[in-house]
Amino acid sequence: MAYQPSLPPSSSRFRRLLFLAGVWTLLAAPALGQSPADTSGVARNEPEPDAAAALDRFDPDAASEEALRRLIDRAADPIDLNRARAQDLAALPALSPALARTIVQQRRTNGPFHHVRDLLDLPGVSPSVFAQIEPFLAVRPHPPTAGATATRPRRDARLEITQTLTRRIDLGRGFDGDTTRTTYLGSPERLLTRIRATAGRRLHLGLTLDKDPGEPVQWDPDTDQYGVGHVSATVAARDLGPVSSAVVGDYTVEIGQGLAFWPAGAFGKGRDAVRPLLRTGRGIVPTSTAEENRFFRGVALTVSPARSTHLTAWWSRKRRDASLAPPSVPPDVRAGEAVRPIQSLSSSGLHRTHAERDRKNAVRETLVGMAATWSPPRGRLGVAAARTTYHRPVQPPATPSRRFDPRGSRFDVASAFGNGTFGPVTVFGEAARTSGSAGGVVAGLSMRARRTEALLLGRWVARTFWSLHGGTIGEQSGPPQNERGFYMGLRSQLSPTLQIAAYTDVYRFPWLRFGVPRPSDGMDVRLVLDHQPRPWLHQYIEVRTETRDVGVDVRSADGRTVDGVTAQTRQSVRWHGSFDFSRSVRLRTRLEHTWASGRAVGGASLPASRYRERGVLLFQDVRWRLPSTTVDARLALFDTDGFASRVFAYENDLRYSFSVPAFQGRGRRAYVLVRTDLTPRWRIEAKYGVTIFRDVDAVGSGLDEVSGNRIREVRVQLRWRWQRGARTSTGS
Repeated sequence: MAYQPSLPPSSSRFRRLLFLAGVWTLLAAPALGQSPADTSGVARNEPEPDAAAALDRFDPDAASEEALRRLIDRAADPIDLNRARAQDLAALPALSPALARTIVQQRRTNGPFHHVRDLLDLPGVSPSVFAQIEPFLAVRPHPPTAGATATRPRRDARLEITQTLTRRIDLGRGFDGDTTRTTYLGSPERLLTRIRATAGRRLHLGLTLDKDPGEPVQWDPDTDQYGVGHVSATVAARDLGPVSSAVVGDYTVEIGQGLAFWPAGAFGKGRDAVRPLLRTGRGIVPTSTAEENRFFRGVALTVSPARSTHLTAWWSRKRRDASLAPPSVPPDVRAGEAVRPIQSLSSSGLHRTHAERDRKNAVRETLVGMAATWSPPRGRLGVAAARTTYHRPVQPPATPSRRFDPRGSRFDVASAFGNGTFGPVTVFGEAARTSGSAGGVVAGLSMRARRTEALLLGRWVARTFWSLHGGTIGEQSGPPQNERGFYMGLRSQLSPTLQIAAYTDVYRFPWLRFGVPRPSDGMDVRLVLDHQPRPWLHQYIEVRTETRDVGVDVRSADGRTVDGVTAQTRQSVRWHGSFDFSRSVRLRTRLEHTWASGRAVGGASLPASRYRERGVLLFQDVRWRLPSTTVDARLALFDTDGFASRVFAYENDLRYSFSVPAFQGRGRRAYVLVRTDLTPRWRIEAKYGVTIFRDVDAVGSGLDEVSGNRIREVRVQLRWRWQRGARTSTGS
């Protein structure tokens, strides 16, 4: 049989949990009397970014894949603390705009930082905050004189080429050779090539070639496919006199709070209840991304007629994926030619079957935008506007959930935004308006005392508001629309080793959504207690509960089945511990228990009933460091009653990659990741993972359904890196 939710968990799960918790205690207890583990003696060619620890602070459903990849990229290429702008620092989720400006002001007043650890001397940089930002910062030496600065681009030139191959060993039926039914058109491998070159901080070049599993490799100019399925390239220059930045190729736009313009890379709620929600847009951001739809392609320019004034203009023209109306729908007639309208814009980027390839590059998008910002010492003010045009009209299906989606072929958006810091208080906000007089507002303030930070954030987005390229804070994925909410967050350093964070988010959707046939609302509450008595010993406890309305089928009095709404509650308790057992061995353990309850529907002939599910996740991580090799391994046990009680856990992965599997049913997951420096320039990384389910005959569904009860995969990456200039010092 295919995978189905298992029976209620037995007591055997708790015996496993107690056993592993006891093992962890036996390992950690002797260390309480030891001195902190010294890891400085571990010789490596470059620091190893701990992706799982960095990403663990964010919910998988509150951060897009592109946002997580950008964080991994930043860990692999840290920001130079002595040359970074305030907006670059504020892009790190743990740094607020006010704290980023404090760091820049400290550098201007007292000279360059000698070590990243110098930040601990600044007010607002607690050990907990420092632990979050340290993987993304570096201190690099720079020429002391203006004359030497002119040669710096040549001295700091870097070139990196990365080739990645990912393949599932157990393949779904989409890769069968049966040509009488729908199958994937290409091979099961994913091939990703990335080339990056920089010359100091002034010049950046990037190229990405990406082939997804199941996609064919072919030369087809009619669909803009030249070999692999996706090609992204960018060339960017900075600090060229009055030209602050210039980009040719692919880029994204970050402005204000994301109502009008923000890329797919955005973070939402997580364990840090305050700082990730404080946004400071960086304006034009060059990118060579594997994300295939939510970016711009063209030219962009930012000039600075004065030190605090920036004028930006951008133009983009590219094709993007879309679903067109079937031929049975009456077409729009223009100049005597029938034009099939656009029913929806696609963002998956997958082109594995004939149906998916029909959506590839189906619409041409042209955009022209402008922005002006003024940055006084205490904050920033700005305005922005853009017009997006499609060569086909947008005509969504006439369903209730899409009644207020945009229609037509031309869409305008304009916004005003700003933030300011006044002593311990920072205020920020953005107001935007789209075609048809629809509006949206996001505004809030943060307050900072000696050891406490608080955040109040409100959002109101009309149901008729539709920003095609926005991505503000909210419960819905995709462009902002049809949401009202109020968020309250608090974080306090109770002692040098103990921190508490909590938030409450209350939200409402005034109009129905896909799968929810009525106006709905919800509330999300989280409490995190973080304890780090030693630099080598860290643990936290997290309690969370969320209740939200979901769509269900309800039997009416006359026996009919009608669409309805009911509240679904999901609760979880997590304990996570990390312990540096020695200078070369680190252990991490997690125990998480989830509960989910709501209303289950048995079909047209059965009455609805209440249900309650439970789930448990237990994993043990080990990292083993050698002079030129690092090994990460994990064994995870999971036991859940169904989809509602599923559990998530980030994994360490190849550099520039991440994985966050969702565990459902009963089984175990294990992986081993090995990184080896073959030479100072060559590195190879390999990961093997296997997930084994209990009591099932097939895993997955549709074309991805795999016969048997296990899923195996292998990932290999080869990286070559050349650099001219001094080595990086992190101060660790």
